[in-house]
Amino acid sequence: MGLTGYSGPPYRPGLMKVNENGAAIEVEVWRMPLSSFGKFMSGIPHPLGIGKALLEDGEEVNSFICEAYAIGDAEDITRFGGWRSYVKDVL
Repeated sequence: MGLTGYSGPPYRPGLMKVNENGAAIEVEVWRMPLSSFGKFMSGIPHPLGIGKALLEDGEEVNSFICEAYAIGDAEDITRFGGWRSYVKDVL
């Protein structure tokens, strides 16, 4: 997957699955009660959404993804290896 930093503020990462030149990145996996998911979703700004990401162990989890139309002017931050590293080094 490629990792793209959506410009903000607030700054948020979004994943975009790629067919070539993708890279493994560090992620955080959080748990949330299903009853809280609707309210959580209502606070996610476009072009972000929720989709599936494949973890190294083969598990699929829900993840922030980025709609393709927004990738053109977003910064690809894959080289940082994850969102926390990007924030630490750049923001």
